[in-house]
Amino acid sequence: MIKFTTASSCVALATLLAATGPAWAIEPDKAQVTNAVVAPQDDPEAAERERRVGGHSKTAFVKTYDTNEDGQVSIGEFMVKREQGYARRDADGNGSLTKAEYVGDFTARMDARQVNFTVENRERQVEAANFRFGFMDTDENEIMTAAEFHASGMRMFKRLDSNEDGYINDQDSAESF
Repeated sequence: MIKFTTASSCVALATLLAATGPAWAIEPDKAQVTNAVVAPQDDPEAAERERRVGGHSKTAFVKTYDTNEDGQVSIGEFMVKREQGYARRDADGNGSLTKAEYVGDFTARMDARQVNFTVENRERQVEAANFRFGFMDTDENEIMTAAEFHASGMRMFKRLDSNEDGYINDQDSAESF
């Protein structure tokens, strides 16, 4: 059962259900899954795509959101992880994100990865996080609601779900979002 942390999350869920239909709530029978995403280390082409696209590749997406480890991501798995991500970013627990919370979470995660960024590259990464916040804050009120956050996630999901079946897997032709 999914627990939503804010009223706006419930509105976002209702919007998603209306847009995506019953596939959101239905997990496939594992016996029906026949094709899994090929790991980059097993496929030189996949490794090159992963290197080129990084965290925006389909492989990275599946690695992040495939919680039941069946080689694909259902919209349900995706939304649970998105809700958890929103709650993690909401440092003060008030049900909305400020730019400081959003960018602060990003920089903390970036620092935790212990990647040795040059000062210039780190500044570019932080600048990009600030830009993303502005893009996702569609009403431009300096507060990102759960609905705005989830709308952005759904755009990403829909780009990867090229066959529109409610799952991201190797049957989808999109390789990155």
